[in-house]
Amino acid sequence: MRSFEEHLPRAEQAARTGGDILRADFHRASGPRGEGDKAPADTEAEQAIRDILLAGDPDFGFLGEETGSVPGSPGAPVWVVDPNDGTRDYVRGRRGSAVSIALVHEGRPVMGVVHPFGYPDDRGCMYTAVEGRAGVFKDGAPCEARLAGRLEENHVVLVSGGGDRAAQANLECTRPARVMAIPSIAHRLARVAAGEAQATTSLYSPKTWDFGAGHFLVLAAGGVIIDENRRPPVYGPDGMGSMPRLFAGSQAVAEALCARKWDEAFRAERDMSVPVARLRKGGATRDPELLSRAQGAFLGHLVGSGKAAPCPGQLGASGELAVAAARSLLGFASDSASLARTYAEWTASGFPESDPGMMRAAVGQPSASSLSALALARVTPLSLWGWEADENVLVSRVAEDAALTHPSPLVGQSAAVLAVALVRLIGGHEASAALDAAHAFARRSGYSREVIEAILDSSTAPRAVRASEDADVRLAVRAAFFAITSLRSFSEAQQAATLWGRPGDALHAIVGALAGARFGRESLPPDDRTALLSCRPLEGFTRTPRPAVYWGTDALTMAEALLTAR
Repeated sequence: MRSFEEHLPRAEQAARTGGDILRADFHRASGPRGEGDKAPADTEAEQAIRDILLAGDPDFGFLGEETGSVPGSPGAPVWVVDPNDGTRDYVRGRRGSAVSIALVHEGRPVMGVVHPFGYPDDRGCMYTAVEGRAGVFKDGAPCEARLAGRLEENHVVLVSGGGDRAAQANLECTRPARVMAIPSIAHRLARVAAGEAQATTSLYSPKTWDFGAGHFLVLAAGGVIIDENRRPPVYGPDGMGSMPRLFAGSQAVAEALCARKWDEAFRAERDMSVPVARLRKGGATRDPELLSRAQGAFLGHLVGSGKAAPCPGQLGASGELAVAAARSLLGFASDSASLARTYAEWTASGFPESDPGMMRAAVGQPSASSLSALALARVTPLSLWGWEADENVLVSRVAEDAALTHPSPLVGQSAAVLAVALVRLIGGHEASAALDAAHAFARRSGYSREVIEAILDSSTAPRAVRASEDADVRLAVRAAFFAITSLRSFSEAQQAATLWGRPGDALHAIVGALAGARFGRESLPPDDRTALLSCRPLEGFTRTPRPAVYWGTDALTMAEALLTAR
């Protein structure tokens, strides 16, 4: 068997070059150029990719979505390229599109390179597989194949970006698995091959340049790609081909998905009331470390809140309140009156365990005696939203927001010192510097002895609360500072939080936010991140269905959008 491994470095170089061009356009002050599924940067990227590929192998053919076909020598392999699979979402400012490069020889793919150049941040990643080398690789490291023989409740099926607003229909077709929306079919296929999901679908007649690279990646992982008639794709002599619909995963799972009622899902009316966070034009974050810390803070808060939820990835009260505040801020309803209405609406939404302080606030009678840590649920989105603001302005805003529902001075002061620390962590300061800044601010502002002691006492582990108790704000402050200064990972912080308070209460969320900012997005267990981003608690899919406005499926984008919203 011929080996094509020698051609892989050139394909990787071409993918990176194309990704660099697309990433630069994505960060234009006015946003990426283009409209619909057309973007000038796509053509520019493809021209650069074609030049690199054909310079090294002039006898090879080339087929690109944007620039067409370049014939090669008779019987020679053909490069098949989509420079930006997922253009429509790319133009809208959504991360997740990918450069896709396949090498097709004698009617079959023999190499796959997929480069989501901006996902989850500007470092991107690279999925590769090539005939002559066993397995699938991500950024040069071998991936563990995880294709299962049947779909189970904890499995994820990847769907198109439009699946965000067709959740019910998609979930009916993927039972008992859950779904996650990713714009690019090439990216989705690569994630299946890398063991990051169990299967994927495409209902929109993908072409060879969409699926060629991903096809080989899935084959290398032991999976298949089939159409609605259970047939594999066919490649023409020039590399061209198409499929009316595509199903990928293990043979059994692909066939099982193929048999589902996708016509109904395809025709289902899109629910435009489902909120989907978008980055403002030119609002993408260039600094990958900054983005990792910001997303770590937000996802850490949400994951922590859901430790006792009935469905993996579903949010607890503090998580839903954080999401509600974030959506209000991103909708430019950031004044106190708008936020107060947001919290009242959440209280009226029927969350199973409503905090008495929130209930009283909803009827205009906030309790000055309540010290519930739930009052701190909005610190994380407000800190992300105002992380570059003047410190005094930020603190005033956070304390004012806390007082909307819990007007005790101790609550406002606790929220303030946590915000001071959190913005330091998001900005890249060490945990000790964040602690010192919070302590200095508290003393300078004349804060109560209880708040200052909560900061200073964070050098020793907090006591556990009784099973019948909820953690109060002082314990939350102490626990959060202890977690970031004395523990070594996000997982350690969450394990410790379980000892200090009830699983999934607000304390877990606050500890999760500071630990996520301290250790970054990738410190969160992958299963926790996946569960959060794929959890759609609809009627019939969880014991406690919740309105879509309180879901965390778009949390990555929400966190990034908050950074640049002001």
